Amino acid sequence: MAIDALSDSTVQLEFARAVARHAPMICRMSLPTSHRPAHLLDSIPHARMRQAQWNNQPVGNGPFRFVTHEANRRWVFARNADFPEDMGGAPHVDR
Repeated sequence: MAIDALSDSTVQLEFARAVARHAPMICRMSLPTSHRPAHLLDSIPHARMRQAQWNNQPVGNGPFRFVTHEANRRWVFARNADFPEDMGGAPHVDR
């Protein structure tokens, strides 16, 4: 696997072959300290990061906002009507 930092907010991963099982593993990696919301996670020890409440009530500022999480059932996100036009504008779906 090759990893390249394309910018200060983009990383490109290149695998030797397509392996679907890597995607969930990558998504569960702990965020580096510089990418954690400090007001929520500074007091959480690295070893307890997977148990942090933030895993079930994330924050975000993208095209969708977190609404609710039902364990082992679903995540619900709602349209962010204020998402900037220069970044694609608000989504065309409500949830």
